[in-house]
Parts: sequence; C-alpha cells; structure tokens
Amino acid sequence: RASDIGTLRMEGSGDSQAKSYIIARDHHVGWVALHHVTGWVGLGAFLLLCLGSLFYVWRHVLQSHLGDIPPEQVWATALITQIIFSFFAVFGAIHIIIPPLFVYLAISHQSFRAQSLDRNPRVQARPPPEV
Repeated sequence: RASDIGTLRMEGSGDSQAKSYIIARDHHVGWVALHHVTGWVGLGAFLLLCLGSLFYVWRHVLQSHLGDIPPEQVWATALITQIIFSFFAVFGAIHIIIPPLFVYLAISHQSFRAQSLDRNPRVQARPPPEV
C-alpha cells in the first residue's frame, strides 16, 4: 500500500494527517468517536459505565463525614470525575480514557472496602466458597 500512487499523493499533501483521522474514524470528539466505533449499543454501555462509576464513587464520598475521607478516596474520586467529564467535553479518545478509568476504579473500590472494614470490624472479608 505504501507504493500506491493515491497514498503517495495523500502523504505528500498537507492534509494527510486530517485524512488519516477521517479514514480511521479517530475524531477525538467524545461520544461521536465512540459511536462510530461501537454504535448505539456500545455508546449506551459506555454511558452506563460512566454514570455507574460516578454514582459509585460519589455515593461513598458523600456518605462519609468530611474528616473520615482518606486522601486516596478524594484522589480517586476527583480523577474519575475529571476523566469522565473530559472525555465528553474536551478530549474524547476512548483508548486514552479506559485504562486509567479502570485503574482508578480499582483503587477506589479497595479504598472503600478497607474503610468499611475499619468502620465495622465484625464484617470481615468472606473466604471463597469451597468447591
């Protein structure tokens, strides 16, 4: 393909980068780029993931007293909120948002779990069922 005359002309023009974004459908415009790749079903699933993530972290933070919130919960909640809003408002690259979103969700889940165990020592982590 590199020796194709059309490819050589496109690479020689000043619009090659813009054309490659259009061909790859990598527009970096939030939900439009996601819709082009995954369709309505993928967009709906991603919206549910984002809304569920925001509900999960903010529900735990707002239930706590201000003095009881550990720094890692504040950090994870702020970063999850920032990532989700920046995806829809500013950047919109799905391959950039997914890895840190899942890392921050895992950190917040472990932090909320540890905090609930500290508050109620009778509730212990259950061992896995025996097979």
